Amino acid sequence: MDYDVVLDTLDRETWLKARRLSIGSSDAPAVLGVSPFSSPLMVYAEKLGLREDREATEAMRWGTKLEPLIAEEFARETSRKVRLSGYLLRSKARPWQTATLDAEQESISHDGPGVLEIKATGFRAGDWQEGVPKHVYAQVQHQLDVTGYGWGSVAVLLFGCRMLWADVERDDGFIEKMREAEAEFWRRVEDQEPVAPDGSKASAEALRLLYPADTGEAIALPGELIGLDAEREALRAELKSSQARLDTIDATLKAAIGAASVGELANGVSYSYRLQQRKEYVSKTTEFRVLRRSAPKGGI
Repeated sequence: MDYDVVLDTLDRETWLKARRLSIGSSDAPAVLGVSPFSSPLMVYAEKLGLREDREATEAMRWGTKLEPLIAEEFARETSRKVRLSGYLLRSKARPWQTATLDAEQESISHDGPGVLEIKATGFRAGDWQEGVPKHVYAQVQHQLDVTGYGWGSVAVLLFGCRMLWADVERDDGFIEKMREAEAEFWRRVEDQEPVAPDGSKASAEALRLLYPADTGEAIALPGELIGLDAEREALRAELKSSQARLDTIDATLKAAIGAASVGELANGVSYSYRLQQRKEYVSKTTEFRVLRRSAPKGGI
């Protein structure tokens, strides 16, 4: 077996502490830079214990409650044997790499057991029409690396009323690159060498956690940042120019619509210019007109 069983996740507090000492499957997408929810720098801050473990949200609690039902329906649709897991597993070869499986499965069309990742989400079905999303794919490949299994599946319940599922084969090329990225990330955690930030909100929050207050001193910045300063000023000027042009276009459209509510272009695009109400206080409202664009059916 490629892994050791560390503990049962029923003891949530102990499980959370154990997860902080490794890269888990839910961390993998962020470490690889493909997570829509987190960033490498946020995971770095979490591993240093700078962010308190958050209480499970209502959505998370319902997701946990629905897992057995989704697993049962997946087993029915696929005629596979499914066994709920819930254990924290640690790679023997890479102790800094762990995974908590939702379930394991067996199929007559695959050799050996496979992992089963279960999701309950409000994402649109369109997010899954081109296959398993990148961040979920990374999560499953991480689980396959920890367990040594050759395949897995994802079962997702959309909006509580539609289930989709897909098999995911082990991708050794992806896993090799993932291992390199995760190993380098964990080296930085151990050496307390922050990873580079990106432009996400998660990175902005992580920076506040890493540097909650200033020291009052002035320091010399690296010389290579001079180029970034020049690029930043150029982008600011470009944004200012673009915003000025956008404001002019909006004003032109508003003037063309005049006292009407909607104006239509020959290509099918329409603009509405109607009164709206916005609540500023408990009983006070302000009326103002808002310009909104509507594409023709089918979009452009």
